[in-house]
Amino acid sequence: MQQLASSDELEFLTPERVWQEMQRALGEQSPQTFFQILEECHANGKLFPELTISPQN
Repeated sequence: MQQLASSDELEFLTPERVWQEMQRALGEQSPQTFFQILEECHANGKLFPELTISPQN
């Protein structure tokens, strides 16, 4: 996952594919795990840049 996130491969995923995976994750017992793992491998910012919180100065 970390190798995938550090490459430019995530940029080529279609929004439909990302939505499918998110929809599956949201249907699971612990959907927060999906977002935690994406955050841990630094994929959140690439997949969901609008949800990225920039540090405050």
